Amino acid sequence: MQLHSSTTHVTDTHVVRAIENNLAIIRFDEHRRVAYVNEIFAKTMGYEVKELMGRPHRDLCLPEFANSPQYDLFWRKLMQGLSYHDKIERRAADGHSVCDLHANLR
Repeated sequence: MQLHSSTTHVTDTHVVRAIENNLAIIRFDEHRRVAYVNEIFAKTMGYEVKELMGRPHRDLCLPEFANSPQYDLFWRKLMQGLSYHDKIERRAADGHSVCDLHANLR
């Protein structure tokens, strides 16, 4: 029995597009500002993409975390290249807590 063989080349572009279409993604620059955000993340948080671009990371955190010593430690470790793998509780546009987004920073 011969299986139908069709050659499909999966490129990096295909992989990135699949990730973009299925995961909430946000990236921050070295100044702790949004450098990239996809539509899924923005909508989950109640924003438009353009509203988030350049916004400080602190604006998306609950005040208890953003104003704590742990917040600066979190960023110091990231800037040293250390990994962080955990849920991060975020503050949506309307102020409510969103804690089902995962952080997987390496």
